[in-house]
Amino acid sequence: MKAENENYILRIERYDDAESPREWDNLGTMFCWHSRHVLGDKHNYYDHRAFLESFVRELLQVEQLAEPTSVSGLFKVEQRGNKYDVIDVSLKYTRCSTKNLTLARELALNYAAEELTEYATDAELLSIISEYAVILPLYLYDHSGITMSSSPFSCQWDSVQVGWIFCTKERFREETGYTEDELFNTDSSRHPAIGERIKTADSEWWGQVVSVYKDSYAVDFDWNKIPSARSSKNIKIVRNDEIIEVMSYQAAEILEEEVETYDKYLRGDIYGYELSEKIKCNCCGHVVLEYVDSCHGYYSIQDIKENLSSS
Repeated sequence: MKAENENYILRIERYDDAESPREWDNLGTMFCWHSRHVLGDKHNYYDHRAFLESFVRELLQVEQLAEPTSVSGLFKVEQRGNKYDVIDVSLKYTRCSTKNLTLARELALNYAAEELTEYATDAELLSIISEYAVILPLYLYDHSGITMSSSPFSCQWDSVQVGWIFCTKERFREETGYTEDELFNTDSSRHPAIGERIKTADSEWWGQVVSVYKDSYAVDFDWNKIPSARSSKNIKIVRNDEIIEVMSYQAAEILEEEVETYDKYLRGDIYGYELSEKIKCNCCGHVVLEYVDSCHGYYSIQDIKENLSSS
């Protein structure tokens, strides 16, 4: 693609030497399997079941740290005299006893993990994972090139699920600035709480709720600016019926954006530009091109336009 005027020539072309976005500092982790393509993040699992079982065990360990005497409601540890009993909750019997509390907790974890991984279906393991993490399926369309999505493709012959992208809820809480409901609540028509962000029909920007009244809210539309750039005029009273959207399920949106970026990489939809200036000889009129600027690694042509217009 080329554009020019009297003074400059701009060339935009695909950038074939781009770094995989999976090398970036992502929140999500992509686990993929495919017989012909190397996809997603590096891993050592030999199949999807091994991944699910390992991830469930890891999450059970996290749960046990929060509740040391219970594992997923399946096994619990109770002290009896100078011993600790590991009890099967559903069958109501003592599986074993030990004087070592740490060992008792480890045994409870092992029994729970063994029971889940041996008898649970993939869907049941995914249900357990969903209690502690946001996990989305990954689908690949493979026909004269490959493209990836977190939603199924319409063509069943050339598309198949190839993995998942996931991130623990705890990491979302620690590394993003969203509220609990903004991250995990899927209801975008709920009543917002203080600190949550909303959209109205007369503004393209999100505003942050700073006060809640009976039928309205005080909303700060300068919430994301530095303090010196904020204006009290941009704190507006918004009625309930003026709210068109309450920020919701940002955790899934973050993961979906990572998938979209990776999909552009897989499709080779990455661009660079080179800007040259036309230098005309005053004597003979011969024109030579002099390099001005270049940059590569844009994931849309619109990004190039915005960068050039701001420079």
